[in-house]
Amino acid sequence: MGNKQHCPYYKNGYCTSPLLPEPDDTVTSTSRCLGVYRSCRFYVDNSENEENKGLQTFTEEKREHAPLFYPAISLMEKPVTSECQYFKLYRTDKGYVGYCDVLKRVLPSSQAILCSQKPNGCPFRLLNP
Repeated sequence: MGNKQHCPYYKNGYCTSPLLPEPDDTVTSTSRCLGVYRSCRFYVDNSENEENKGLQTFTEEKREHAPLFYPAISLMEKPVTSECQYFKLYRTDKGYVGYCDVLKRVLPSSQAILCSQKPNGCPFRLLNP
């Protein structure tokens, strides 16, 4: 199947052009709306000032505070070190917590210890080569 372009204002048989006061099905033509739609008098070219939509508008949120974690499973009494470049250790007022840059979250103490013991065996490293 080919990737045919259709008029961006053609939705479910209706023309939703900004030039119309409301969506209208009387001005639609299948051959024009699904083919050469740029010649239509209701078509408006917004390519110059087109807004980003969907995933184009996604931006990663910046955190202004420390990540939240459940102390019962994440706190460690002693610091651990890891050769993994994505592992970070943070000191808190109650102990230490491990953080993974690939997962972008605090690790449970059992995972932090595994990262310390086997940094090259971590399956998450494959996510961020």
